[in-house]
Amino acid sequence: MKYVDVHAHMNEFSSYEKFLEKNKDIVVINNGLNSKSNLESLELGKKFSNVKVALGIYPTEVKNVNVKKEIEFIKENKKNIVAIGEIGLDKKDSENFNEQKKVFVKMIELSLDLKLPVIVHSRLAEKDVVRYLEEYNVKKVVMHSFMGNFKLVNKIIENNWMLSIPSIIDRSEHFQKIVIDVGVNNLLTETDTPYLGDSKFHGPKLVKQTIKKISKIKNVNEETIRKKVFSNYKKTFL
Repeated sequence: MKYVDVHAHMNEFSSYEKFLEKNKDIVVINNGLNSKSNLESLELGKKFSNVKVALGIYPTEVKNVNVKKEIEFIKENKKNIVAIGEIGLDKKDSENFNEQKKVFVKMIELSLDLKLPVIVHSRLAEKDVVRYLEEYNVKKVVMHSFMGNFKLVNKIIENNWMLSIPSIIDRSEHFQKIVIDVGVNNLLTETDTPYLGDSKFHGPKLVKQTIKKISKIKNVNEETIRKKVFSNYKKTFL
């Protein structure tokens, strides 16, 4: 039974090959952000059996991507991917927010067309993201490092979507509370490597610590949690 990191950007590291070779007990979903990282993610997926691929357009990249061309590229590679991601909305970059919304809708429509789950970014725009996903009746959703309020967390659970818990749970009361309140059936694990965590590269192996933390909070055997999270991964992506 493997560990799972449903949200990483391994292509950001020059030494990723050595890491992936040494950590074959971890399934990593590498998320694309733009044309360049989508292509790099596909190459990673071809090279390593423990790397699965999600392709998408990151919200703050909408101004840098030919959206129509990228959608066609994703369609051409639909057999090589397990999800559409990383997609979503980000109000930190409010200047392009209207364009972000248009592209997010196109990405949602693409996921429905290809019958693939979505991996969703929602910084400072959690309410908008949930509204769009409900409006389009999206069934398979992974909310990546979700920082929204618990009214929205409850909506996520009502929709039977997934919450992926990042490795910063050790120092985040918010994610600890999510684990307390949410059943294991709706939990996945992630690292968002290299964008979350400390300056030293630990990579996807940090999901092992996350499993330990969830196990401790839930007072459930660690192996039971690992098996359940892997089962959730299979149910969502395979």
